[in-house]
Amino acid sequence: MPYLPNTTWKRRFSIGTLLLLVLGLPEDARASTPDLLLLTEENPPQNFTDPRTGEIRGIYGDIVGLLLARTGIRAEVRPLPWNRAYAEALARPNTCVFATTMTPARLPLFKWIGPLTEERVFVFSRSDWRDPVASPADLVGTPVMVQENSGVAQLLAELGIEAMPAQLSQMGRMVAKGRADLFAAAESIGRSIASQGGFEARPLLQLASYRAGIACNLRTEDETLSRLNAAAIAAREDGSLDMILARYR
Repeated sequence: MPYLPNTTWKRRFSIGTLLLLVLGLPEDARASTPDLLLLTEENPPQNFTDPRTGEIRGIYGDIVGLLLARTGIRAEVRPLPWNRAYAEALARPNTCVFATTMTPARLPLFKWIGPLTEERVFVFSRSDWRDPVASPADLVGTPVMVQENSGVAQLLAELGIEAMPAQLSQMGRMVAKGRADLFAAAESIGRSIASQGGFEARPLLQLASYRAGIACNLRTEDETLSRLNAAAIAAREDGSLDMILARYR
């Protein structure tokens, strides 16, 4: 009778070995495994690294900290360039990116925590801009600088406004040096861009009002997201979210 390898035993051995390896880890190492990977960008006042502590702070940095503290959910929070953070959240289970504009095109791509904030989007200029702007039609033929691959960039495309994509960290300097006369951003971010460039920003035209939240990969655990959304609702009702917003405005 020919010898047949015991493939069932091999599978059991492999699984058992894996369990022993996991269970053999120190308890504190297993407990430190994060439930979520939370990615963000350097985008004050929404999110930024505190140079004194190395922690992610800002409007969304503080909101995330509050939600994690209230739920006890373990998470690793990591800053990355926006394009990479967004792509990781699209591709990697239990990975989220914040703060993310909740555009119609993005809604089905993610599971969401929020909406958490709402903010107006403006086209801004330097204070020396003199041409009147009453509607998007007045911007035809005038490039408007905008963060590449952002929700605001999508908005410009929908309105037929020519976009000049740029990295967020460079926009203030580029406007200050005359590389662009106009730029589009959420209201609070627009003020930060102008501050970084050392000029005064003037809102020319409100384009929209948008909601934002935390966008999570579709293969993120529903129970984890339910707990975070419940904490967000409670924080809104007890005024904690408003207190965070007031801290940065």
